Amino acid sequence: MFELTDVTKSFGELCVLQPTTLRMEQGASTVLIGPSGCGKSTLLRMLVGLLKPDGGTIRFANEFLTPQTLPSQRLRMGYVIQDGGLFPHLTVAQNLSLMPKQLEWNQTRIDQRIDELMDLTRLPKETRHRFPQQISGGQRQRVGIMRALILEPDAILLDEPMGALDPMVRYELQEDLRQIFRTLNKTVVMVTHDLGEAEFFGDTICLLYGGKILQKGTLQDMATSPASPYVTSFLKAQRIPRFEATL
Repeated sequence: MFELTDVTKSFGELCVLQPTTLRMEQGASTVLIGPSGCGKSTLLRMLVGLLKPDGGTIRFANEFLTPQTLPSQRLRMGYVIQDGGLFPHLTVAQNLSLMPKQLEWNQTRIDQRIDELMDLTRLPKETRHRFPQQISGGQRQRVGIMRALILEPDAILLDEPMGALDPMVRYELQEDLRQIFRTLNKTVVMVTHDLGEAEFFGDTICLLYGGKILQKGTLQDMATSPASPYVTSFLKAQRIPRFEATL
């Protein structure tokens, strides 16, 4: 679904992403993990077209991502950020209706799609006409996920989608979100700091450090065959009990 070839990105003299080549398979979940400043969010934002790479190429569904192709390709991607990123002056239903109305969906079709997504995400129907500040953080994040899914995209990209939630809400949303991904069979790319969350969601985990991918694979791969001493140090810092003896 996504294919990066020698993609680079710098901001001024700061190199955020060194030449990176990566393939993300259709229908699979890829998780980008690493410390702050390692380049994972920058990489995700280039996939969704919010940032332009300085060098290299990005292909989405076998088509190069360019300024000319981006408008149509972007409609095939759903994007979720921390706390949902909702417009505070619009109700839940109005937030969800923005893109469908831009594409001239009729109101019946919009209402039916919102109903489907409320059932899928288990969002209470009474929240439909509330404003973002009138619902909980977990509910706002569910609305953000609904907004990403509203146009039935081929790929879902999530940037620290549960980083601001308390542990119990986060646990519940993780369970529901993984079930949603499996039900819809979407291509998923997620950024997180949490290795446990990465293992929970990811078919493939990419550990970034210093603007490059240090290791790609499963958590078990990283524990038993680390590509560098930093990989082991990163896993130790996460304190995942079943791997502590291995490390």
